[in-house]
Amino acid sequence: MIGLSTLPALTLAGAAVLGLTLVIANVASQTIWQAEVPDAVRGRVFATRIPEPAALWSDPSPGREVEGL
Repeated sequence: MIGLSTLPALTLAGAAVLGLTLVIANVASQTIWQAEVPDAVRGRVFATRIPEPAALWSDPSPGREVEGL
């Protein structure tokens, strides 16, 4: 969609707002997780937890696994 934009300044402004929104959401999420998870198990919980942005933006296609074959 960015490539179809005819107003680069508006596209840049929208991307900046989106980026700032994602940063704020991630900080809020991390803060809640750190406040609610007990200290004794925090390392285990964070080791198994996938950050939300990574889960939302990941590509489920198998192309990455067979790339280079």
